[in-house]
Amino acid sequence: MIQVCKKTRNLFGEESVLLSGGFNLESTVGGDLVLPSVFFTEEKKLAGGLHNCAKKIAAHMGARTHRPPVFHWCSWYYLYENLDQQILEEYMDAFKKEQDIPFCYIQIDAGYAPGLGGWLLPSHRFPEGLKKAAETIERAGYAPGMAGKERKRVIYLQLFCSPTTRRFCF
Repeated sequence: MIQVCKKTRNLFGEESVLLSGGFNLESTVGGDLVLPSVFFTEEKKLAGGLHNCAKKIAAHMGARTHRPPVFHWCSWYYLYENLDQQILEEYMDAFKKEQDIPFCYIQIDAGYAPGLGGWLLPSHRFPEGLKKAAETIERAGYAPGMAGKERKRVIYLQLFCSPTTRRFCF
């Protein structure tokens, strides 16, 4: 944990930053002590520094970075069970007007089912079915997705098969 961070001058009179900190460790009497690596970066803007740190961490961890991050919007967190076709259309219209929303997928969650757990049953909330909902999402420029649970098998994010291309959208 960094305990002190202040600007100062080094032995050569150059402006520098003094950091002082420590680690809480278990007793290692008679054993080797290996401290974690520490990485420092300096950037003019916070976003650039965070981006560079994330790249270094990803490289160190062997993360797959050849693809850009994928973002999705999930109806559960905003609407819970209160989603229907009309509200979905309103959200898609609003998302289209915003230029800086980087969503790739729109996930319909509990709002589709007539009740919790009834994922495969027709719903009064979507009288024209999931096909119409998927088309609404695709028209807005996103790939549609659905979360569900049926017969003790959990599907976290099952992406719809595109009705036009017959391919999965991921």
